[in-house]
Amino acid sequence: MKIDYILLAAGQGTRLWPITETIPKTMVRVLEKPLLEWMVENIYPNANKIIIVVGVFKEKIIEHFEKSKYMDKIEFVVQEKQLGTAHAPLCAEGKVTTPYFAVLAADSFWAPEFYLMFNKAVEKNIPFLVGAKVEDGERFGVIETNEKQLVKIVEKPKNAKNCLANTSAYFVPKSFFQNLKTLKPSSRGELEVTDSLTEFAASNAMEVLEFNGFWTDVGYFWHLLDANQYALEHLMESKIEGELDPRVDVNGKLFVGKGSKIVAPCRIDGNVYIGENCWVGPFALLKDCTIESNCGIGSSEVKRSIIMRDTKAFHFSHLADCVICEDVNFGAGAHSANLRLDKKHVPVEMKDKKVDSGKRKLGCVIGAKSNLGCNAVISPGVLVGSKAAIYPNVLVKKNVKSGEVVKTNN
Repeated sequence: MKIDYILLAAGQGTRLWPITETIPKTMVRVLEKPLLEWMVENIYPNANKIIIVVGVFKEKIIEHFEKSKYMDKIEFVVQEKQLGTAHAPLCAEGKVTTPYFAVLAADSFWAPEFYLMFNKAVEKNIPFLVGAKVEDGERFGVIETNEKQLVKIVEKPKNAKNCLANTSAYFVPKSFFQNLKTLKPSSRGELEVTDSLTEFAASNAMEVLEFNGFWTDVGYFWHLLDANQYALEHLMESKIEGELDPRVDVNGKLFVGKGSKIVAPCRIDGNVYIGENCWVGPFALLKDCTIESNCGIGSSEVKRSIIMRDTKAFHFSHLADCVICEDVNFGAGAHSANLRLDKKHVPVEMKDKKVDSGKRKLGCVIGAKSNLGCNAVISPGVLVGSKAAIYPNVLVKKNVKSGEVVKTNN
């Protein structure tokens, strides 16, 4: 059965700063493909229509998909004001034409098995919500059930461990729009879809499906790294479209795009994606990482990281567990540290609040068009804004604002 899908792609993505200074949250890339496109690609065969709710950076999203092979099923709706997770699907009401419809949060990254499960459940014509087990529910809406039927969703409860999280993926009849229309703002002043789903379940049977495969909502940059690691291992195919020197030591899956050249001596461990028109080597060490198109990696080490387009790290840099945005330049010997001396979890400061990443190894994010001088060092968990400049021999221990010039240790 083909249904209409509403994909929510209007958000600001402030927790992904500085990545989202230049890229819409749902257009952040995994294996050089936007999150939103991964979703569209998977639902396209079984969709009657794909309604994408856009807002921030809407022009970039629309421009990308207008050039795609999926456009015959896509319609866009603009959410002018961000009033909450219940307001976003309501904006698309006038576009929905099927008796039942699905809503998916487009900042989520799912294993392909999710879409198979979802499509199979749709055939039953019974409303449902998808949950996933998480160790800590404080970042999510936590689902409470009675014999697999939804009872309620508790938003971001304290001390909720090993619980079922709301993934913001659900299937409902068109009558659900009435629940959205009559909803009152929550204590946070927002229209919360979790309240609408709880209200709907009070008078309608709503099944809760548990998905046990890979899923992450890409809220923070380390979730993007998690999605990238999954994709490298499970979704990337080994393929050499560019030039690979036969003397290069390859130990794992490797994708090399057109126009790229990998020169010896060079070592590639684990699973590595290299886009188009890149230069890698000599003396490069790459492990479990994505190097997007038009990058140059010389005698440097890159591990478990995403290096976005047009970035250069030619001389003796170490980049591990990092997201490096577009057109960043590393001077010789510039490094990102990824491990605290006390081996504790790496905290990340966001809006004057420390967030526990839950990661013992975590590097930095460097915003687009920033420059690092020779032998500069970025401490674990530090965020560097776009168009920033770090002087040579500087140790950066605190976040750097966009456009800031850092001349001494901070």
